[in-house]
Amino acid sequence: MKIRNKSLKNITAIYVMLPIILFLFEWLKWPIAIVSTLASIVVLRAYIKKNKKDDTTFEISKNALICVGMIAIVYVLLSGVGKLVAQPTFYYDHIIRNSIFKDMVFADWPVRYEENIFLCYYIGHWIVPAFIGKILTILIPNTEVTYFLANVFQYILSVFGMGLLFVWIAKMLKKSSAKKVVCVIMMFILYSGLDIIGKFIMDKQITMEQFWYGFKWWSELWHYSSFTEAMYWSYNQFIFPLLVIVMLREDKGKQNRGMFLIAGLLYAPYPIVVFGLYLLTMDFLEILQTKSFKGLREYVSVENIVSTVFIFPILFFYFKANWKITEHMLEPQVDMAVFKWFNYTLFVLCDFLIYVILIFRKGHKNNASLIVATFYLMLVIPIFHNLPDFIMRSSMTFMFIIFLHVAEFIFDTNANLYKRIILGYLLIIAALNPFCEINRAIRGDSAARTFGVRSA
Repeated sequence: MKIRNKSLKNITAIYVMLPIILFLFEWLKWPIAIVSTLASIVVLRAYIKKNKKDDTTFEISKNALICVGMIAIVYVLLSGVGKLVAQPTFYYDHIIRNSIFKDMVFADWPVRYEENIFLCYYIGHWIVPAFIGKILTILIPNTEVTYFLANVFQYILSVFGMGLLFVWIAKMLKKSSAKKVVCVIMMFILYSGLDIIGKFIMDKQITMEQFWYGFKWWSELWHYSSFTEAMYWSYNQFIFPLLVIVMLREDKGKQNRGMFLIAGLLYAPYPIVVFGLYLLTMDFLEILQTKSFKGLREYVSVENIVSTVFIFPILFFYFKANWKITEHMLEPQVDMAVFKWFNYTLFVLCDFLIYVILIFRKGHKNNASLIVATFYLMLVIPIFHNLPDFIMRSSMTFMFIIFLHVAEFIFDTNANLYKRIILGYLLIIAALNPFCEINRAIRGDSAARTFGVRSA
């Protein structure tokens, strides 16, 4: 069946912008709330209006869409979103996120803990389901029922967002049949660096307990999460940011960058900021290639100007109150005097560089994007900072870009056959890491007790 590109774009834009609109309207004092909310609506309306002229379509079968929905339902369910299945209690991230969501459902907005202490976090993922939960508190007096239903809505909205992401991936890789769409989705779910190989080289052994826990932080200072690990540990910083990234990556112009980048800050500042740097780097390379600054004129648009003037300052000062950002992100934290060069070399080779070497093709159209992503993963993120959240979340941006190139290479029948075979085997080995996450989600705490993993 044919789907209009503008329909997919508009639905995704509304999905991304609705939490921002509710945040601005409900979280701020009335004069500022009204102005900023109207500004966000103006921006969204301008974006949708521009898409009216886009009559292009893409193909995807009905069976493929059914498969997308079924996989999204199961994948999000196993992540623990919505507490519809048992969450492993040693997932401290779930405990924290459950508490934040519960506070957002039952406390007044903005959530206040003490006189001058407010909730300051990446709360975009929870805004809509928490808002629905607040409405339910008026209709249903039982708090347990209300909280359960709010979690159900959180799950439903997460499934919808994951389904959108899967459709975007299929569209970007030009896959339409059910078999090929399922293949690229499973490739995305099981994509990872070769952490198991790095772990084996460092420790000279692999234990059964590590197959339960996974192969994290084997290089001591760095760890780039697989997509499934990022989803299962930090789902609130996964679905929305990747949707923002695919929207901007597919948008060939620059008129909408401010709108989506600024909106993305409420979901996950780290990957959004570094993706902004990626876009600026690509702009710089474009200037060098064309020897012209004319392309920068595209930044002058209603979406960019209104978002920058009326929305960005609010989010800037909101996150400025977050101690982790203000105290730990303003200066590099890596001590080069004790830098472990062997660990670093092995880490970049196992986590992404071996893939880049295999898929790099001289004179190929994707080389600029691939080289820039490699530059940030290799020379910026691991050397600039060793804060775990920064390393894991910001790297997700470039790991996703490399994943798209890897998937394109695997399916390209014109690419070198031997390299495709080697790459396929490496991806199967790497899949053990996200498989550990899925296996742990299925088996739950009983497996944790079997391997002696401490519960919270």
